[in-house]
Amino acid sequence: MAAINKQTRPLWLVLLLLVLSSNIILYRTSFGIDMIPSDTNMVVLGSLLDLIIVVPLLFVAWRKKFNIKIMIVLMATGVF
Repeated sequence: MAAINKQTRPLWLVLLLLVLSSNIILYRTSFGIDMIPSDTNMVVLGSLLDLIIVVPLLFVAWRKKFNIKIMIVLMATGVF
């Protein structure tokens, strides 16, 4: 059981970095800007869900410690 937990820990970090990098690529590069359709409402909603819900959950899974203060701070940071 301990070997499985040690193997999945880097997986959470890789998924966390993948979500963050995809959002950065989408909004900060010319390739990402070209990919955004003219109606951006769904794209922005998806990015907000990523940054408000998915990133804090992946961060908690990576650290293996649930702390409500860290969750609130990460969710507030995702809104900005």
